[in-house]
Amino acid sequence: MLSIEKDFFKKIIFILSISFLGLFFISYLLIDIFHSSWFILFLVYIIVFSTLGIYIKQKLTKLTNDISTISKYVEDINNKNYNAIVKVDNYIEFLKISINLKNIAKRLNSKTKK
Repeated sequence: MLSIEKDFFKKIIFILSISFLGLFFISYLLIDIFHSSWFILFLVYIIVFSTLGIYIKQKLTKLTNDISTISKYVEDINNKNYNAIVKVDNYIEFLKISINLKNIAKRLNSKTKK
């Protein structure tokens, strides 16, 4: 399980800052070495930002999967299906929310039985 704050936002900020600093130094060296070879510099920027985009897309799909799982579970509770199953795979915060929702569903189930 991962924590959203630790996993996603801090890593993205760290990766962006390191990539900009790295690209600055790489571009400075490339300009010094190749003088006017902007095509290589352009390829380096494209490669770095495309890999960063792929990483962000993977993290966002994990987030949307967990959010859709929890929203489906809330809809099941709303439809008085208190025995519905929720399985959160990726982030600790969503796991805590699902556990609290399960406890609420148990309480609602016991109140409807009375």
